[in-house]
Amino acid sequence: MPDATKIKLHDLRQPTPFQLRLIADIQSAGMMPVDDFMRACAGEYYNTQHAFGAKGDFITAPGVSQMFGEMVAVWIMQRWQEAGSPKVLRLIELGPGDGTLMADILRTLKSFKEFQTQLSVSLIENSARLRDLQREKLSPYNVALNWPQSIDDVEPDFSIVIANEFFDALPIKQFRKTKGAWQERCISYDADNASLYFTTRVPQIDVAAIMPSDFLNAQDGSIFEISPESLSMIEKIARRLHDHAGAALVIDYGYSTPGLGDSLQGISKQKYADVLDNPGAHDLTAHVDFATLKTVASFLKTQQIMTQADFLFAMGITHRGEDLKKKNQNDKLHKDIDQALHRLTSPDAMGHLFKVLILTA
Repeated sequence: MPDATKIKLHDLRQPTPFQLRLIADIQSAGMMPVDDFMRACAGEYYNTQHAFGAKGDFITAPGVSQMFGEMVAVWIMQRWQEAGSPKVLRLIELGPGDGTLMADILRTLKSFKEFQTQLSVSLIENSARLRDLQREKLSPYNVALNWPQSIDDVEPDFSIVIANEFFDALPIKQFRKTKGAWQERCISYDADNASLYFTTRVPQIDVAAIMPSDFLNAQDGSIFEISPESLSMIEKIARRLHDHAGAALVIDYGYSTPGLGDSLQGISKQKYADVLDNPGAHDLTAHVDFATLKTVASFLKTQQIMTQADFLFAMGITHRGEDLKKKNQNDKLHKDIDQALHRLTSPDAMGHLFKVLILTA
């Protein structure tokens, strides 16, 4: 059944090897659900494209300023102290990117003389190319580094889990209300025109069982999103904290109350790109449903959602900015610091769009 309001054809007359495989998979099944499409494209993208930094497709908060990573390190230090300064700390980062955030964290933790612990860093990363970047960037720090396949493979000790712009890249399922019924959104291939387009199919799961009851009677054209992988991951994190103690910090763009709408988007060269254009060549993401993540972890002691701005202000980013300016009387540096603070904390930049979920056991 075609999607009546969004049939977009995207020319693939000169497909890449990855796109040929993608087309073959779509043709074999007739259509591909949105989550499978995202998963396939992400594997290709992070192994072949230059994602991070001013010359890449997007700039994450650690790339905006070292102050971001320093504030995360302050938060880690606080959680470690509150736990009684355990002798062993497993610091786990999900989706570490190019390693910038962890490098800033480790550099900052070294400055705390009281931070005396047996620290090991576990980086959960699927991309071999990114693992090499992380290894190079973190090599100057005298700390045990490892790259386990899964968070389940990290030793069961006191742990602090960091996930910055990780959950937005996890695949989502989309369901569209069509003629009074919820249909699953998929991608199909038009062989005559060598093009991809959106379509829908009868869901293979009970949508009513996973959807808030007040969404069931939504108007035709409404779109409901859910990320089973995100829910599974946050449950793994929460269970680990519950069983072995620790805390988790999730930072991403998204919403703090459940809602309907299509948040699936492509990013290329720091601009929005159409989701179906040039699959595998640009980043695909969706807004994170923080309210549902919080609900999954409701058995923990603390599940707190706040804006990125409130988190950074609480950790002292304003004072850190002033301190950096005092140490270097350079007008350009002062301007750069002020611009970074604005970008990270302003309501019209990252400050309110990005949310923070704090979990503690």
